[in-house]
Amino acid sequence: MQALNSLKSMLSVTSLMTIAFVIGLASCNKNEEAPNSTTDRVPVGFSATGVTAAPQTRTTDGGDSWVNGDQIGVFMVNSGTSEINTDENVSNFCYDAQVSSPNSSATFVANSSVAYFPVDGRKVDFIAYYPWKSGQSFGDYAVNVGSQTDQVVIDLLYANSRENKPEGYSKADGLANRPVELKFSHQLSKLILRVWKGTGVTDLTGLSVVIKNLNTRAIFNLNNPSGGLGNVGTPADVTPKETTAPSGSADGIYEAILLPGSTAGATVEFTLGGNTYVWNLAASIPTFEAGSKYIYIITLHKSGAVPEGTITLWEDEHGLGIAE
Repeated sequence: MQALNSLKSMLSVTSLMTIAFVIGLASCNKNEEAPNSTTDRVPVGFSATGVTAAPQTRTTDGGDSWVNGDQIGVFMVNSGTSEINTDENVSNFCYDAQVSSPNSSATFVANSSVAYFPVDGRKVDFIAYYPWKSGQSFGDYAVNVGSQTDQVVIDLLYANSRENKPEGYSKADGLANRPVELKFSHQLSKLILRVWKGTGVTDLTGLSVVIKNLNTRAIFNLNNPSGGLGNVGTPADVTPKETTAPSGSADGIYEAILLPGSTAGATVEFTLGGNTYVWNLAASIPTFEAGSKYIYIITLHKSGAVPEGTITLWEDEHGLGIAE
């Protein structure tokens, strides 16, 4: 009888230990599912929102859309300042766009290092730019538009989350899955030349287009962009990139991404069949404005070139990137 009582006692203790273990395990699982709002780090995962209008942003080979693999650089600063948050030190973290097809919106994922909100709940802002450069500091960004062969690497975009939420973001936003909106805008200018054959010109084969005497180098300050480009200089000839002309839009299309600023002394030369036609660019466009797109129809006649142009906001062609 004493042995039976001892066995019952042992079973009771074992059952209680089992129950306690199960409760403890459930408690651990619960903690893993929900980050502690006080001590745990909350990642800033990048996703995207759509835009309702057609305008989009110029990026990798997608024309004016984000495409898979586009890379942005991200900095996290203390809200309302230009000081990098040193708790997490998110400085030039590279994020890759993920889209199934070219789109004005994109999902961004960490290429390597993951950005986290400050654990203490401090408010922060996010500064982003495109295209990402390895080793880029939170300061001077070198711009060089001398070569138009690969326009992907010269089309500078910039975004500051403060534009959408001046009070800043914190860990609480991450815990609540509230996104951080990044609205990118163009910092340079774009010139599009739609060339048509005119009287006495039957073929544009061999046409050479060169923009003469324009500045090609400058500095853009990522932590203080309000002043625009600085150290503008290095005048040179720029050869626009020839693109495929959609049916009925032109006989030839030539595009160039250029520095904002004065065009004094600049011309565009069209050379065809030994003849050179000169367009006084400065007379038509005295100044290139940042974020503007200039579309000119150029009709080449045997007697000369006749320009007709329109100016629109290239800045309207933007997409929304979101950090959440």
